[in-house]
Amino acid sequence: MTSPTSTRRRLVTGAVWATPAVLLVSPAPAIAASCLPGTVTWPAGGNVFTSGPIATSIPGLTVTVSTAGTGTGANNGNVLAGNSLLFTNGAGSGRTQTITFTFSQPVAAVQMAVADIDSGTNPDGSLAYWDRIAPSAGAVATPGTNLTTTSPYRPRTNNMPTLASDPAGQLGLSWTGTTSSVSITYSQNGTVSTNPSVLVTAFSFTYC
Repeated sequence: MTSPTSTRRRLVTGAVWATPAVLLVSPAPAIAASCLPGTVTWPAGGNVFTSGPIATSIPGLTVTVSTAGTGTGANNGNVLAGNSLLFTNGAGSGRTQTITFTFSQPVAAVQMAVADIDSGTNPDGSLAYWDRIAPSAGAVATPGTNLTTTSPYRPRTNNMPTLASDPAGQLGLSWTGTTSSVSITYSQNGTVSTNPSVLVTAFSFTYC
């Protein structure tokens, strides 16, 4: 079991993470023959909140990422190696942010994986971090074995640290039907003393 002051928490301040080797992704809905699969290549080394509309693999279709709330921490929204996105909460109480992905045209079958959802305590037993994720309405969720089975999805106890590559701490999300935006709310399950974080990767959609 990893200490809450481990490498994962220190890396937020500057080093580069790789995309998790194992991703827990919800099964993709059936796609009509006339639909095209879509992906996003996030601006390498940039920040999705300051990049404006970001091009997708579908010509003319863009996605804009925004955040609202009071829980952001250092490097929130940074694009890391492997086309993954870093979202951070600051230390303290009431830390929460809603991250919204808005498409310039309606899309379908939006999917993403949220990795590194975990928890940890300090040596004195106080809470260091306790990640939780609540997806917007309509999401079909596939939580890892360390996570609760209902939203907000979070580790089942306050001391379950995991690596980003560990599927036990990952959450697969998919939204069926047509939509112009999806969101996740990232918060902490209590008052925390660190700068916790999660990764969003394997982001895809279809365009019909």
